[in-house]
Amino acid sequence: MAHLEHYKRGGASGIVKHDERTENDKVEARKNECINLQKTHLNYNLAPARKEKSITKYVENFCSEHNIHLPKRKDLNIMSSWVVTLPADVKKSDEKKFFEATYNFLNKKYPGVITSMVHLDETTPHMHYAFIPIYHDRKNNILKVSSKNLFTRQVLRDFHKDLSAEIEKELGYKVSILTNETRVNKSIKELKQETIKKELELQNKIDKDKIALERTLDSLKSIFYQKTEIDTLEAKKTFTGELKLSRDVFEKLKENAKYGYLLNDILENLEKREKILVDKEFSLNSQELLLESKEKSLDKREENLVMNENKVKSELNSILLKKASYSMQNSKIDNLEQMILKLTKANELLQQKLEQAKSSLLDEQQKNEELNYKNALEIEKYKIEQSNLTEKMLFFEKENQELSMKIKELQLKNKDLMKKLDKKKSLSR
Repeated sequence: MAHLEHYKRGGASGIVKHDERTENDKVEARKNECINLQKTHLNYNLAPARKEKSITKYVENFCSEHNIHLPKRKDLNIMSSWVVTLPADVKKSDEKKFFEATYNFLNKKYPGVITSMVHLDETTPHMHYAFIPIYHDRKNNILKVSSKNLFTRQVLRDFHKDLSAEIEKELGYKVSILTNETRVNKSIKELKQETIKKELELQNKIDKDKIALERTLDSLKSIFYQKTEIDTLEAKKTFTGELKLSRDVFEKLKENAKYGYLLNDILENLEKREKILVDKEFSLNSQELLLESKEKSLDKREENLVMNENKVKSELNSILLKKASYSMQNSKIDNLEQMILKLTKANELLQQKLEQAKSSLLDEQQKNEELNYKNALEIEKYKIEQSNLTEKMLFFEKENQELSMKIKELQLKNKDLMKKLDKKKSLSR
């Protein structure tokens, strides 16, 4: 799974700082609870080291050295970043090879690499390949920075297919890079709707697993009762002092041995369910990170709206002063008053939109926080139940092994006894 993000001058350095974090960056851990600082030292960077800490300065120097046109617009995206997640079907031994192959593929397509951090301190390994979006303007025959021109619909549509083919070539087998998650540039509303939908699906999955666990627990209780019943059985002694099992006792011990295999199957199913839940958690966390990025973008837009509002107010004051100084020019005053009304209406409309956006964002945040809290409680409860169940299964397995050993011993003794009886019968004849 891979998705694309873009950053302006103001946000690029912060993102790179987050990507290149160390185990001492506790602030980053608070921002993303999925980060395990004890594993942060395992992260590694596939890109060459940079001299400049400032990303803006690095981009300016790079463009100057390679004769690349860098527009001075404030809204220019000076950095783009592909986030590539390790597919679940990549072999453990091929994880590093997968990221190296992905880096080589991206480096050929986007040469202006800034950083390429592989994160191993989160739920699922992934790589942040950040680079300067350099576009070849064939019309003017120049290179320039432009994410808009570089990433057309066709380019985005072909990206995952090309990456999948390259990875398959390097690893020698297919991996599930092409998924329904590969669509990029979604709106905040779509992302939040998808997040809520996935949280509900996860909740339903947890509820179903909870019911399955309860049924499994009932089954284990039944097995426990059968074990307790077997513990009360006794072998009869013959006149020679040897132990002899009746057919009923032998069949019950045989049946109990079969439950050992059943317990192994139950344990394997529980491990598979746990892996599915972990994958679901990571998917939700990825969506939350994307939402945070979109929320930051909204905050930036809000700042721009406030700046525009102040600018409008300043222009209004200037117009009022001009109106006072040119009170004799009625025609001009009328025009200015019309302009004031238009600007006022535009300002009110902007203010209303801003308030609506704030209100909608707060509502969505509150809903997400409530759902996340509920999910966290259910998951924690599920993990505790699973841990208890695993302990019980290990106990039953140990008991089963001991019973199997006892059965073997009794079988050996029974054979010896039968031989002795046969021998006595032959002597008596």
